Amino acid sequence: MNDRYLPTPEPKPQYHPDSYQESQAVVEAMKNPDMEYFLLTDESPRAAYIQYLENHNLEYDPEKLAEIIKDSFPLVMAHKTYYNRPRPAQVNSQITPEPSETAKTPAYPSGHTFQSYLIAQHLSKKYPRHTLSFYRIARRIAHARVSVGLHYPSDNAKAFHLAHSL
Repeated sequence: MNDRYLPTPEPKPQYHPDSYQESQAVVEAMKNPDMEYFLLTDESPRAAYIQYLENHNLEYDPEKLAEIIKDSFPLVMAHKTYYNRPRPAQVNSQITPEPSETAKTPAYPSGHTFQSYLIAQHLSKKYPRHTLSFYRIARRIAHARVSVGLHYPSDNAKAFHLAHSL
């Protein structure tokens, strides 16, 4: 992450009028949940990247990946606390999310997605020929969180923009 500039949140909404409407997209995504990636990455998005790196015999520093997660946590939590967006199941009774120990914070932005894109950026610098694959992993992690009822698509969009603003 770039220590010289940390993006500030946009003005705080008084409420989230779009949450129920957007939760309909979550209901639709839940018809085809990506359980494989949810289970692989729920504890940490690092797992998908480690799997890819090991399958392609690419060297990596596990401590650096852990550092990216650790260093990004305060920023994403500041945004989550500031926006305090309810999770999809909190606004739409049709949604029963998969149980997750990592989804006990507000929804916006998605921490897993934010961290996934930061890892994709980091690994793309080391292995530019694999950039598309790293970003596919990030997108799949993001989609998996929506497909199991934990996030709205806009949580992922904000996380993407936040990661790319650093």
